[in-house]
Amino acid sequence: VVIIITLGGRGFTIMAKTGVVEFTFCKLCRVHHNAGRKHIFTKKHKGRLATVLSKFRAKIKDARRCLKKPVVEEGEVEPEIKIWCYCCDEEVDKHVTDREMSVVQGGVLEHMASSDHHKKTRHFWWQHGADVSDQPHFLLHQLDYERYKEAVSVAVKAVEARVADRQEKEVAALRTQETQRAALFHSQVAPTPTQGFVLWQLSSV
Repeated sequence: VVIIITLGGRGFTIMAKTGVVEFTFCKLCRVHHNAGRKHIFTKKHKGRLATVLSKFRAKIKDARRCLKKPVVEEGEVEPEIKIWCYCCDEEVDKHVTDREMSVVQGGVLEHMASSDHHKKTRHFWWQHGADVSDQPHFLLHQLDYERYKEAVSVAVKAVEARVADRQEKEVAALRTQETQRAALFHSQVAPTPTQGFVLWQLSSV
């Protein structure tokens, strides 16, 4: 006979005459269970964990490609696009942008280097029984991130210089066009020396 059901953020507890039965909710398997730590060794959980980490690994692999050679592009790249961090259970901005310029994959790399992500990733590994040797791939050390930011700064300056150079050329081209238009207009309106001589002769007669 059930006496009390106590709900919690991670599961619930059922108190009966036979004793207390604790149920835990597994976010990966999307089920409540009372198997305790034994659940992470089940075939279903291991399969779900492998699938999740495989998807996340692919996204991180894309981000890591930009680690040594940052990609900075003009304008806003993939506006409002986010990726899901399974370790932190939250959405993360894929890129960093001010709308005039974007650091491709900058949001993902910034998140991977955060202390909060490191802490939650370690907990995720313990909670779901992931392979400890695989954990470093999902983290970014602060020293590597600092080097990345320095490389980003260099890349940003290069883009700014390219934009400034293009704008100068565009301004110069506009000035040239205006000069040519003014010269053409002057040649069409102003009388030639011959025309002026003919008009003087007619007025003399």
